Amino acid sequence: MSAVSQSLLRERVGDPDLAARLKRNLRGEVLFDGYSRGRYSTDASIYQIEPVGVVVPRDEEDIESVISIAAEERVPLLMR
Repeated sequence: MSAVSQSLLRERVGDPDLAARLKRNLRGEVLFDGYSRGRYSTDASIYQIEPVGVVVPRDEEDIESVISIAAEERVPLLMR
């Protein structure tokens, strides 16, 4: 996937349409609320970047679906 502009990603933060699509296609958790995005916006480093949303896949099929949907929607993935 080619680079996606930061301004485009900021527009997608908490995107309800993307969240709905993921919820329809996954069995795991789809967390797009502000609290969940805040919890996942940082790790043990000094950097803090708010994610578009958070997915907690339940199984391998969920992972495959997330990768496919993210590619179609042009949303980058960060695995943790």
